Amino acid sequence: MAQVNAIKGTQYQGRRRGGPVVPGETYMVGEDGPEEFRPRTSGSIVPNGRGGSTEVVINFNINAVDAAGFDTLLAERKDTIIGVINQALNENGQRSLV
Repeated sequence: MAQVNAIKGTQYQGRRRGGPVVPGETYMVGEDGPEEFRPRTSGSIVPNGRGGSTEVVINFNINAVDAAGFDTLLAERKDTIIGVINQALNENGQRSLV
């Protein structure tokens, strides 16, 4: 019972939507229920029903009065922009930017 509780209390990265895996890390996968996957080499998990890689297109509409305003906006919103891009990439089984 102690082993069951230890497993329940462990947090693993999921790859339900696919994505990159690195050696030695543990991931939660499984078509018929949760399974632990610990790869020996880097690679990628392809989601069920989707073969190959998928192109991810992200469009931004930015309104700025001048180039300096545009540069300021990008610098101020850098973390938000990267977060939006990473979310879109992860949802499509792609590796994050950072």
